[in-house]
Amino acid sequence: MSGFCSAEYSVQTTSTVPFQRKSEPCPNLTYLDLHMNQLSLEIPTEIGKLTRLKFLDLSQNLLLGGLPTEMGLLTQLSYLNLQSNQISGTIPSELATLTRLTVLGSLKELANRANTH
Repeated sequence: MSGFCSAEYSVQTTSTVPFQRKSEPCPNLTYLDLHMNQLSLEIPTEIGKLTRLKFLDLSQNLLLGGLPTEMGLLTQLSYLNLQSNQISGTIPSELATLTRLTVLGSLKELANRANTH
């Protein structure tokens, strides 16, 4: 099963996520759902290596920091949910390249939070 790695990342409360691996981070991964896993880290810049990703749900975790500009490399992404995290900062202009997004959770929440601080 060359190129198959998604089952490894569908387990609840995993500490190994595909963009933290020392090896190549699953370049064929199209679906990543890690919501409600109590992840308390910054979204690493290596997420930009998951260029075939179409679905990304990192909601209801404890994610910190800002959104990496490398998320703009995820041009196949049509679903992005970052709701209910501790993400802060501005929305990188590179996210404007994500023209396939049809479902978007939390960027409005992030923008509102940035405007009130």
